[in-house]
Order: sequence, then structure tokens, then C-alpha cells
Amino acid sequence: MSLSALPNRKLISNGPISQSLLTLGILSFNDAAKWTKDLPYGRNSNRTDFLLVLTERKGTCSSKHALLAQLAQELGLSEIRLVIGIYNMTEQNTPGVGHILEKYRLPYLPEAHCYLKTGDERFDFTRSGCSSLDDSDLVFEVTISPKEIGTIKENTHKAYLQQWLNTQTTLQSSPEELWKIREECIQAISQ
Repeated sequence: MSLSALPNRKLISNGPISQSLLTLGILSFNDAAKWTKDLPYGRNSNRTDFLLVLTERKGTCSSKHALLAQLAQELGLSEIRLVIGIYNMTEQNTPGVGHILEKYRLPYLPEAHCYLKTGDERFDFTRSGCSSLDDSDLVFEVTISPKEIGTIKENTHKAYLQQWLNTQTTLQSSPEELWKIREECIQAISQ
């Protein structure tokens, strides 16, 4: 993933996100993407309010990419889409979760991840050192609007977990137990 492959545009004061970023001296969409990626990974005080990334100076894959997707809309970059991808989370593709998966004897756990996409190219600004998922990692993708980041993402993820659980013959966990394991994994990568 190269920033040069991402559509870029100078920021103009065309909405709350571009206005806030301009006051920080951020002058282009690509600069905003880099700034967002460099912010710490962490949940915002309200998971559905992606504008909190600007004030709390942190975010998750959901809030950071929803913010950037909304900025793209402000700038007329309609080719940039916000996407939820479901992938099989392992230590290899999500460093820091291996010990939790081992504790529960899980080789992997389906996880929902948000990123930006133009054409077939994925752009992940979750955190520094984070690389985009490739096709072999993904089991499902859907495009959503930034305003759908809260409930749609969680509902999509939980529905997929239930579907996956129904195919597992040796796993004796409930959907609620899997969600708690998932939350432990998120805590592990938040540190």
C-alpha cells in the first residue's frame, strides 16, 4: 500500500473534518491519512462518533477509517470507499493476539476490520507498522457509509461469528463467549 496510489486532494474548508485538520496544519487528504495512521490505537469514548478521533487523538480501525471516508466525501473523492472485511485473525496477521488464541485453543478467530478501498486496492491506516490484508486473509467484504460504522459493523461481525460457529463441530463456545475472547484480543493489541 503506497500513499501515492491513494487519490489525493488539497484540503479545503468544506466540513467539520477538513476544518479541524486545516487548523492542525494538515493540507491534503494523504497528509490526513498519514496523521491518522500515526495516532495511537485505542477505542474512543463513543464508538459510533468517529469525529472523536480528532479530539481524543486516538482511534480504532473503525473510527479512523470512518473519519477518513467522511473526509473523502467532504472533498468529493467518491472513489474512496469505507469497507468492512472479515478475516481469520491469527498472531501472524494481528501481532499480539496469539497468546489469547492459544489460551482458548483457537487457531484463529473471525474478526471484522475496517479500511479504505479504491478499485481493488486496500489502504489500512489503523496504526504504524500495520499492513493491509490481502485477498488470502479475507473471507468477506462489504462497503458501508461512515455513519454506519457503529451498529452495522458490529451486527455484520456478530452475524458472521454465529455463521462460523455453526460450522465448527469441535468448538463448544457460545457467540457471547467468542465475543468476550475477541474483546480480550482487542485489549491485547490496544496496549
